[in-house]
Amino acid sequence: AEGGGASEPSLELEIEVEREAQAADDPHDPDGPRRKRQSAGLHPSLSGIPLREDSGIFPVDAEISSAAASSPAASQSGGATSSARRRRAPVSTGSFAVVGAKSRTNALRTLANAALRTGVHTGLLADPEHPKDNKTGFYKPLPTTGRIVRLWEELGLRLGQRFAEAVGDDHVYLLIMAVIVGVASGATAGLLLLWIASAVEIFPAVGKAFPSFGWIYLILAPALGGLMVGGLRILARRWLGEIPEGIPAVIEAVAQRGHLKGASGGLLGLGTGLTIASGGSVGHEGPTVAIGATVGSVLARFFGLRMRRQTTMVGAGCAAGLAAAFNAPLAGVIFTVEVVFKRSVGGNVGSMSVFTPLIVAAVAGTFTSYAIFGERTELVAAGDVAGDRLLLEMVFFLAVAVVAGLLSPLMSRVILAVSDLFERIEKLPLWIKPALGGLGVGLMGTVLFTDLLGPGRGIISSALSSELAWQIAIALALLKIVATALTIGSGGMGGVFMPSLVIGACVGTAVHALAELTLGPGVSQPAAYALVGMGA
Repeated sequence: AEGGGASEPSLELEIEVEREAQAADDPHDPDGPRRKRQSAGLHPSLSGIPLREDSGIFPVDAEISSAAASSPAASQSGGATSSARRRRAPVSTGSFAVVGAKSRTNALRTLANAALRTGVHTGLLADPEHPKDNKTGFYKPLPTTGRIVRLWEELGLRLGQRFAEAVGDDHVYLLIMAVIVGVASGATAGLLLLWIASAVEIFPAVGKAFPSFGWIYLILAPALGGLMVGGLRILARRWLGEIPEGIPAVIEAVAQRGHLKGASGGLLGLGTGLTIASGGSVGHEGPTVAIGATVGSVLARFFGLRMRRQTTMVGAGCAAGLAAAFNAPLAGVIFTVEVVFKRSVGGNVGSMSVFTPLIVAAVAGTFTSYAIFGERTELVAAGDVAGDRLLLEMVFFLAVAVVAGLLSPLMSRVILAVSDLFERIEKLPLWIKPALGGLGVGLMGTVLFTDLLGPGRGIISSALSSELAWQIAIALALLKIVATALTIGSGGMGGVFMPSLVIGACVGTAVHALAELTLGPGVSQPAAYALVGMGA
C-alpha cells in the first residue's frame, strides 16, 4: 500500500469522484451539467482504503485522535501546512472522514488516490464481499465470470466516453445512440417473430407424430406449453428475479430511471414463443415492446449514459420494438409518448431532446424489420367496406366504441381476478400454475371454438372478410376474455394487444347486425364495423 507512488486516479475513480461531488452539490438535480456521461454503472471500490492514522482517512464513526488530525496527510491534503488547515474539521464522504480536506470534492480525490495506491484488488477487479485483510483493506479478486462481466462493463464505459468525445455534440451523440438502439431493438423484434413462427410449427408437428392422441393432444398442448413457461419462471425467480412482462413492466422501469435486465428480456421472448405456439390466448406485441425497452436499457448502461438518458433510451427501444412489430414508426412513437412516458421524464417528454430520439429509433427499427422480413401486412380488410349511409351509421359506430370501452375494463378485471385466484393457491407450485391455465384454455378450444387457441388472427381475418356470423362473434368476444385471463392470470407469457383486437372485431361485427336490422340494406359491410371495433 505504501509503494504505489503518487499516480493520478484512474478514469473510473475520477468519474465517481465527479458523480459524488455533483450529487453533494445539488441532490435535487442528479442530471446536473457538471456530471459526466459515465456517471452511472461504475464499480470503483473505495472501501478498500487502508485505515492507517498517517493517511488522514478514517471511518466516519471512528474517534480521530489529535495526532492523526495533525498527520502529514492532514497537512498535505489542503496544499498548505498552516495550523489553521490542520485545525480544519474532518470532511465526511459518507463512509469515511478525511482530515484536512478543503471540501467534499477534495476529500473524494484523496480517497481516489488512496484507493489507487492499494493495488488492483481494491479497484476494478475487486470482490468487496470477501476481504482478505481488514487492516490493509486488500480484497480477493473476483472469480473469472465476475472479472469478465466487470471488464465488459468497463469496455462499454470507455467506448462510450471515447465516442462521445469524438462526436463532441451531446445531442448528436444521443441521436446516434438512438439509431444504435433502434437497429438493435428492430433486430431483436425480428428474432422474436422468427422464433414464434418456428415455435408454432413445433406443437402441430408433435401432434402429427402421435395421431392416436387426437383431440386429447389439442387439450394438453397449451398445458405442456404452460409447464415449460412455469419452468422458465422458476429459473428467472432463482437467478434474475421477476421477468419484466409487457407494457406495465416498461412503465415501471421508466419510473425507476430505466433499469431492465437483459437476460430477463431473453426469457420473456422464449416464454412468449412457447405460450403462443402451444395455443395460449396472448399476442407478441406487448413482449416486443418490453424486449425493445430492455435492449435500450442494456445499451444505455453499457455505454454509460446518464440516468435521464437511460430513460430516454428505454423509450427509444420501446418505440423501435413496436414500430418493428407493425411496420408503423409513427404508431410506435405516439404509443411510447402517451402510454409509457406520460409525465415520467421530468415533464419534458415534448422537448426535442426526448422526442427526436424516439422518432429516430422508431424509423431505424422499422427499416431493420423491413430488411429482415421485407414488405409485409399484418391484417388485410376486404376491398371497399363503406356503405351509402355513413352519416346515419355514425350512431352505431359510436355504439361500437362504447361497448368496446366497457369490455376493456371488464377484461382487465377478469385477468386480475384470475391472477389473484392463482396467487391465493399457495400450496400449488409455481411451475404448475401456467399448466393449469393452459389446460383450461385447451378445454375451451376443444369443446367450444378452436379459434380461441392462440392470438386469434383467424377470428380477425374472418371479421375483416365479413364472414363472421354475429351470434358467433358475441360468443367469441366473451370467451376470448376468459381464455386470455386464464393464460395470463395463471402465469403464461404474452400480451393482451392482439386479444383486444379480436374482441373489438367481434364487437363491431355484432353491432353491424343491429345497424343492418335498423337501417336496412345499404349500410357498411361488417368489416368496416370490425375495423372501428379494433380501433376502439
